Amino acid sequence: VQAFLHTVTKDFALGFNLDQMADWLLVSQQNEALAGVLQRVYTSAQQAGIGVSTLMMNDHPATALARLTLSPDLAGAQTAVTAQVLGLQMQINDMNVMSSSADLMASVLKQKQPEQAQHALPLPSWAQDLSLFQTPNEGYIHLQWPQLQSELSQRSARFRLWQTTAKPVLRHLQTITLSSYGSSRDLQTGRVFVRLSN
Repeated sequence: VQAFLHTVTKDFALGFNLDQMADWLLVSQQNEALAGVLQRVYTSAQQAGIGVSTLMMNDHPATALARLTLSPDLAGAQTAVTAQVLGLQMQINDMNVMSSSADLMASVLKQKQPEQAQHALPLPSWAQDLSLFQTPNEGYIHLQWPQLQSELSQRSARFRLWQTTAKPVLRHLQTITLSSYGSSRDLQTGRVFVRLSN
């Protein structure tokens, strides 16, 4: 992911799958630096014996990096081909979408889209909250609290103790969005937006 982040010059979105933290998805504007990095990745993958091919996902052409292996069938003959997808990349309008997971990419593409924007990337429901932040800024961090809370509860006993204490507030917490406006030697400025439910 870091090799791709170095090519980002404008707004981008980076997401992780809470069930499989190694699965990531990056959305950014297409640019020449990114095209160069992608070409180097594809060349290196092919040199390492990884297949690079085009397939269709949700009516969009995507480039897939996959490792192919032969598996034995019931009679023991090596005839079944299995593909392990290592990465996917596609371009939708001027946006580049990359993911390490076919499932994560598919879930983003399945988001309901208005008829007039059928080939645009779907905006998440929290995107309307971004109008509350000043521009320019240094980007956003958005947390879906119910999903994050569930994951943290499973992984940390210390968090479960804190969660019990803060339960009256946490049960209403839905999302947290943070943005930074920069810093000086002594001061960091930014804004936090918290969405609560009844």
